[in-house]
Amino acid sequence: MRKLPVVLLLAGVMASCVTARKYDDLMAKKVRLETEKGECEQSKTEIQEELDGLKKDHDKLQGDFETLQEEFDQVSRVLKRIKLEYNNLEDLHDRLTAKYNELLKLGNMRTTQLTDDLSGKEQELRELELKLSAQQRDNEKLADDLKAREKRVEELESILEEQKKAVTDLKSKVAEALLGFNEGDLNVEIKEGKVYVSMASQLLFKSGSISVDKKGVDALKKLANALSSNKDLTIVVEGHTDDQPMSKKSNYMKDNWDLSVLRATEIVRILVENGVDPKQIQAAGRAEFKPLDDTNSTAARKKNRRTEIILSPDLTEIMQMLSGEK
Repeated sequence: MRKLPVVLLLAGVMASCVTARKYDDLMAKKVRLETEKGECEQSKTEIQEELDGLKKDHDKLQGDFETLQEEFDQVSRVLKRIKLEYNNLEDLHDRLTAKYNELLKLGNMRTTQLTDDLSGKEQELRELELKLSAQQRDNEKLADDLKAREKRVEELESILEEQKKAVTDLKSKVAEALLGFNEGDLNVEIKEGKVYVSMASQLLFKSGSISVDKKGVDALKKLANALSSNKDLTIVVEGHTDDQPMSKKSNYMKDNWDLSVLRATEIVRILVENGVDPKQIQAAGRAEFKPLDDTNSTAARKKNRRTEIILSPDLTEIMQMLSGEK
C-alpha cells in the first residue's frame, strides 16, 4: 500500500512527458504552416506583378492554385489530427483533474504548473485554428481572383480574334477595290496588325511632281470608297522618296522632306474629298530615311519611291482591358 502514491506519481510524470512531446509536435506543425502561408502570400505577390504575359500568367496562376489547393487539403488533414489530439488533451485534462487531490500532497506549486501548461496548449490550439481559418479565406480569395483573370483573358482573346478577322477582312476589301491595277504598282499586306497599302510613285506622280496623275486619282478614289464606311480606322499616309537630291528646287519645296510631305498631303486631300473622314487621317513625310532597299541601285531607288497608306484598327477596347478600365 505504501508503494501506491509512488506509482501514481510516476504515472503523472510520464503523462506530463507525453504532453510535452505533443506540444513540441504541435509547435513544429504550427511553424511549418506559417512558413507555407508566407510562401503562398509571396507567390500571390509575384503573380500579381506579372501582367505583361497574360496567357503565361494564367497558366502559372492555375498551377499555383492547384498547389495551394493541395496544400489546403493537407492543412485540413493536419487540422483534423490536431483536433483529435486536442480531444486527447481534454481527456488527459480530465484525468489530471481527477488526480488533482492526490497531487496536492506533492505540492500546490507542481499542480499549478501543470494546469498552466495545459491552458497554454489549449490557447495555442485555438490560435492555430484561427490562423488556419484565415489561410482558408486567403485561398478562397485567390481562387476568386484566378477565375476573374481567366475570364479577362478569355475576353481579351475573343477581342483579339475579332480584331484579327477585321484586319484580314479590311485587307481583302482594299485588295479587291484595287484589283484592276498593275500588281507591280501597288501592294496590300498585313504587318504588325495593320494593313499597309504601298503605292509606287509611278502610279501616282510624275518625277518631281506633287500632283497625282489621273490613274493615281482613280486608284485613290477606289481606295477612299472602300475606306469611307469604316469609321474605326486610323489612317496615316506616308510619303517616301529615294536618296537622290531634288534636281529642281523652289521656294516651297527645297528637298526630299518637302517633296514627301507635300505628296502625302496631296493624297490625304484626295481621300478626304472622296469620303474619308478628315478626323481619321494624317499626312507624314519620311523623305529617303525609311527605304525598303538600301542598296545603291536603280531598282532599289524605284522601289523606295513610294507612298504607304497605313490602316490601323481601333485598339481602344483592348487597351482598356489591358489597363483594367473595363
